[in-house]
Amino acid sequence: MSRFIFKFAVGKKGGATSGVWRLWTAKNQPDLYLAIDGLGGIKATVHCPRVDRPTWARYWGFASDTKYEVAKLVRAAQPGKRKLSWTGARLAPEVTLEWRVLISGGGLRKTPVVVDNDVKLLSPPAPTQTLILSVLIGPKTETEGYPRASGAKTHLLAEGRLCDDRRIWLIYYYVQTRTIGAQRRQYTGPAFGSMDEVYKHIETLRVIATASSSDGSLTFYDGRAERKRRA
Repeated sequence: MSRFIFKFAVGKKGGATSGVWRLWTAKNQPDLYLAIDGLGGIKATVHCPRVDRPTWARYWGFASDTKYEVAKLVRAAQPGKRKLSWTGARLAPEVTLEWRVLISGGGLRKTPVVVDNDVKLLSPPAPTQTLILSVLIGPKTETEGYPRASGAKTHLLAEGRLCDDRRIWLIYYYVQTRTIGAQRRQYTGPAFGSMDEVYKHIETLRVIATASSSDGSLTFYDGRAERKRRA
């Protein structure tokens, strides 16, 4: 069985207006990964149970082999610390929802960026819509159809298998955007990297926020960075 690798983004005619995401499996272990290009070697990982490791393991953080300078700085300040973990949302026997990627129509790039032909481009959501992509892991046995979101027209974008034959589904659907209430807090922790570099590329910068959902899955928000000047 060939290794599963799938790339996707929002856009059209060879240009992406969201981040470019990559979903892939390990070669010889039942592991699944999700990452976005240019995020400094950070990825989400699911280690499925195996003979030498009978329990699930899930975490989001820097890949062990990343060579990005920011990763080195973070590890030096916080050795061995993983950013986030989750339990997986159990939807049915042997079916778990692992990740959601939310891309709102109001947070797309103003100017598309050229992507390779192996990137699947999805129709951009309207300014008042949000595209939701969900990654699920299923049983090793054959199944009929694919999981669907409640109350939304759901489409299958890709499917594959882990090396132990567990099923993988990547589905998507469009919904009306809802305002997320959040308490504003001032960050007082350590900062890594150069803000000068951030401001230099602010017009094309993408921001990825993460949150642990109440159902046990992990959610990613893919948006556009904007610098608001004080009056």
